[in-house]
Amino acid sequence: MIQEKGGLWLESEIEVQRTRGLKEGQKVSLSVQNQTFETTILQLAPVVNPQNQTRQVRFEIPWSENIFAGLRDNAEITLLQPSLKIPKKAVIKIGHSQMVFVQNTQGYDALAIEILAEDNEAYFVKALPQLSHKIAISGLAILKNMLGENEDAE
Repeated sequence: MIQEKGGLWLESEIEVQRTRGLKEGQKVSLSVQNQTFETTILQLAPVVNPQNQTRQVRFEIPWSENIFAGLRDNAEITLLQPSLKIPKKAVIKIGHSQMVFVQNTQGYDALAIEILAEDNEAYFVKALPQLSHKIAISGLAILKNMLGENEDAE
C-alpha cells in the first residue's frame, strides 16, 4: 500500500491472462487480509513484466480500510458487473472475436462474446440475453466448420 497526496492505493502484480478484461476506472471488489471492499482500478501497466508475465495494477484503497504499508499477500478481485461463467472449452476464436455457439430452434448460432475475466477453467463474460439459451461445450469444430460453409454460401 502506498500513500500519496490525498489517497491510498495498492499495487498488485497480476498474471497477464487475468488482466484481459480489466479497465482503468472499472469498479471491482477487492478482498485482502480478511477485508473486502469496493474499489476502483486506477492504473493498468501498459507493459508486461517479461520475467514473470504479470502486469502491475493499481487500486484505490478507501481511507477506512486498515491495510499495512509494504504488505505482500494474496488478494481476490471480483468484477462488479453482471457476468456469466462459461467453460473455456465452450469458447472458440474466429478471426479477432471470441465466440460461443448458442442453441436455437434450428440448431446453433455463433455469438460473439466479451470476456471480462478468467480463471483456470472458465471465462467470465459480459451477460447477454442470448446467453440464457444452452451453449455448446463439445463438437465445436463441427459447428465452426458448418459456420464456414454457411458464410461461403452467402
